[in-house]
Amino acid sequence: MRMLVVGATGYVGRHVVSAAMAAGHAVIAHVRPASASGDRASAEFAARGVRVIRTPWTGEAWRHALEVEAPERIFLLLGTFAGRARTARSGGGDASQATVDLGLTILVLHAAQVGAPEAGVVYLSALGASPTGNEYLKVRATVEAALARGSNPFTLVRPSFITGPDRVESRPGERVGAILADAAGSMLRLVGRRGLAARLGSITGGDLAAILVGLAAAPLDRQVHELDDFRR
Repeated sequence: MRMLVVGATGYVGRHVVSAAMAAGHAVIAHVRPASASGDRASAEFAARGVRVIRTPWTGEAWRHALEVEAPERIFLLLGTFAGRARTARSGGGDASQATVDLGLTILVLHAAQVGAPEAGVVYLSALGASPTGNEYLKVRATVEAALARGSNPFTLVRPSFITGPDRVESRPGERVGAILADAAGSMLRLVGRRGLAARLGSITGGDLAAILVGLAAAPLDRQVHELDDFRR
């Protein structure tokens, strides 16, 4: 399949690119046009045989890109975090979750409904996504609702904490959360709650990418998947 990875330079995105290529798919990686490390990332992807696009963040540009590239699957993996948002604000930019995780994801999703109406969408959501949650969880719930209203086939995954020794961003809060979640999972397994333990446990980028690519290669089911679907 032709698979487009939006958010290809992120932790999960890089793993998805690798997993999709290893499975024999043709991979298109979107690299943010204004990214400070975009030239280096583009060169690294191109050297591995990945097609790189640097489409600007406008609806018209994305509709055109999707018509030209004709992906069969689109991974929506955009995400930011508190440290990056603070850095962007100090420089006059905006890397908030409302702008990146929601605004740019919805932009691509709406463009796909016109430019690639048959393409299946694989969305990385989060465990606990809810309109009443914190900003991060509200954003995920909003995108989930947009997918459900849209016409493109889709599937989405709600992992708990995503971590691993190869994650370069400093996210101490997330790492502590992963440790606590894994400890809680161990206790739950002891009392026979294996399904809940599987749902709550942290996951590495490589393991999550394998799940996402596996789902993408199959017919999409317009379903929400949590990690216990794969770990029981």
